[in-house]
Amino acid sequence: MIFTILNMSDDRNKGDLAILEATVQLILKYVQNPSINLINVDYSDQEIREKEKFKHLAFLPIKHFGSFFPAIFIEKENRFRGIISGILNSILSFWLLLVVLFLKDYSSILLPKKFKTSFNAIRSADLIILKGGSYIYCYGGIKQLVFLYRLLLSSFVAIILNKKIIALGHSVGPVVGWFPKFLVRFCLNRYIRIVVREEISYQFLIEELKIDKNKVELLPDIAFWYKEYKENNIIKGKEFEYILKSEGITINNLNKPKIGLTVRDWHFPMQSENSKKLFDRYLDSIAKVLDKLAYKYGANIFIMPHALSDLSIGEKIIQRTSYARPFLLKGDYSTFILRKLYGAMDIFIGTRIHSAIFALSSGTPVIAIAYEIPKGLGIVKMIEDKYYIIDIASINEEILWERVQSLYTRQREMREAILRKVTYMKEKVENRFIQLIQYGLNYTLNQCENIIRGYNFRA
Repeated sequence: MIFTILNMSDDRNKGDLAILEATVQLILKYVQNPSINLINVDYSDQEIREKEKFKHLAFLPIKHFGSFFPAIFIEKENRFRGIISGILNSILSFWLLLVVLFLKDYSSILLPKKFKTSFNAIRSADLIILKGGSYIYCYGGIKQLVFLYRLLLSSFVAIILNKKIIALGHSVGPVVGWFPKFLVRFCLNRYIRIVVREEISYQFLIEELKIDKNKVELLPDIAFWYKEYKENNIIKGKEFEYILKSEGITINNLNKPKIGLTVRDWHFPMQSENSKKLFDRYLDSIAKVLDKLAYKYGANIFIMPHALSDLSIGEKIIQRTSYARPFLLKGDYSTFILRKLYGAMDIFIGTRIHSAIFALSSGTPVIAIAYEIPKGLGIVKMIEDKYYIIDIASINEEILWERVQSLYTRQREMREAILRKVTYMKEKVENRFIQLIQYGLNYTLNQCENIIRGYNFRA
């Protein structure tokens, strides 16, 4: 069986990596001898060959192909080149769609060489899986429209070829403007199944986009499921100490409270208030609360490397603290190690939503700072009370400190409840995943039992 997964970027964002890993590992667990293709959304074939961007993907048994429309990087010193590249890629993408529309399976004859492998990965697939995440949105404006078009382009190709597509584990919206809504509605209406990961997106699809509710369902984020394994050269249960040593961090008393956090840059796209002012308030609120944690509890504080692009924001937080001395971890770690690191914390303050999921999946209570309300509010609310979810646009020192103190005093009683809920969600994800694969392949029960192992369809 051939599976083609759409819309992975690179593996520096560990949330995206965790979603892909879970998808691939669940296919491998249940499907006999699958062939798994991956089509990138941001990088060309040539860029994919630069191994440092995809070192964690190299461990997955997949064939990785380039984007039909790579990301447009417009740098100040080379703005003109970036714009020209975007225009050329737009023209090529229109040619791609025109050729596929008229030639269907025989389109390779007229396609540019750099498109052929990705096209064939879609053409040959028995089932297309749109990788989960939060990228089907548009805040308005031409840049956002181009972004949305790039993210849907592979879906357009698959739809023209009459391929069966399952959107697996998404947050959708907001979508501003009639044309972006048309593009999103066009694709979603042609998927055979749309699996969203929180209630807000579910309601958005049905009530605002008018998608047939019979093809939409709600399932926990697929990253709650993960495969246990042991990292080479790391003693099981000693992952935290190993990472501290590898980072050159020496701590005299590891028995002190351990506070983990992730931070990120954010531009507040849906807010009328000045974005710089809001971002400064976000940074100041975190820095002042870290000072209080260090002063009141003597806490050791660790800013975690969930996405390597966040390191500069972590440095800004450190510069704004006056009493706390946070440790900034800078390594490019596997999702498994990050779960172990987050699990070693007493409490966790997560801006990156999948860092909150990693922490919760390890039993660590979380304050979630929601920068994209659908996924930030909805996903964490499946595990914890919404009291512990803070809108990044509304955050201030008082609100954050109040929530942190509450979480810190309740951490022990919350751990058992969190782990119980996470166990249930992992089982739910796994059980439903294989049913979706069966549905997507459209096999009869007897045929499915021949290709899918270890699963009781009659249960």
